[in-house]
Amino acid sequence: MNKNKIIKIVRYCFLVFSLSIFQVSCQKNKEFTGYNDLLYNSPALLWGASIEEVKSKYPNIEENGFSGYDDDKNNLTGQIQSRMFFFYDNQLYMVLINYGTYNDDELSLLRNNLQKKYGIHLIEDNGTLENWYIADNENNATAFTINKLENNTVRGSYINPKLRDEHDKNIDK
Repeated sequence: MNKNKIIKIVRYCFLVFSLSIFQVSCQKNKEFTGYNDLLYNSPALLWGASIEEVKSKYPNIEENGFSGYDDDKNNLTGQIQSRMFFFYDNQLYMVLINYGTYNDDELSLLRNNLQKKYGIHLIEDNGTLENWYIADNENNATAFTINKLENNTVRGSYINPKLRDEHDKNIDK
């Protein structure tokens, strides 16, 4: 083989290797568009998942109109009180979670852990309700609300804004 052919082959291999590394790094940075509980390890669901897909990952789900209710009081962590799954046209668009009550020390630890791991997009506090917005973009809106009047009850909302807006438009008609 002559020197030019070897150089071309090396360049080609380097190009293929570089593209494969770029592809892997892009996949790692790709945002998950769906419900992925930030506090507890639970099955992740893509937005738009059907009721059947949700039931396959959450077998305790009970249907209640367009939403599904998962009574998870037997969770090993002992904190999650309930999950509500909301569907529009058989597509998952929102999950609301009642995480239970936290004392001041637990709440402080929760705030610190969330901020370190995910960052906080915005915090609003009106004295009775405190909202932490973790994600707020076109694919995911994730927020935690602390109700100070209810012994620091923490609730989480995971929403797909596109499907929620579609749902809301059709409800208003």
